[in-house]
Amino acid sequence: GAPATAPRFRRILGVVIAGILMVAFAARAIHTARSSPTSAAVGDCLRRGTGDAVAIVPCDRPDAEYEVVGRVEDQTEIEAGTTTCDPFAPRGATQIYWEGQQDGTGFVLCLADIGG
Repeated sequence: GAPATAPRFRRILGVVIAGILMVAFAARAIHTARSSPTSAAVGDCLRRGTGDAVAIVPCDRPDAEYEVVGRVEDQTEIEAGTTTCDPFAPRGATQIYWEGQQDGTGFVLCLADIGG
């Protein structure tokens, strides 16, 4: 009767809430992965965040500041600061972004300024 229905309803409600939370967590993880510079490719656009952070944004957004015009893998931080992006200068590369392991290698994004 009635007493068995209330605990069953709470169990079902708990499962539904847990499912919603799992979907929300997965959606946030996917969004974070898509906006991370780790997945940036040539043609993507970036905006600056806090500190040295950058995030991928659609190129038509007003806060898009850079376009990725080159990506070079397996570079140390020192190599990134030298001539890594020189081959991309004709495509407008004026900035670099390096991400990787301290005292190891990572990737370099060669960036061109967007607009004014």
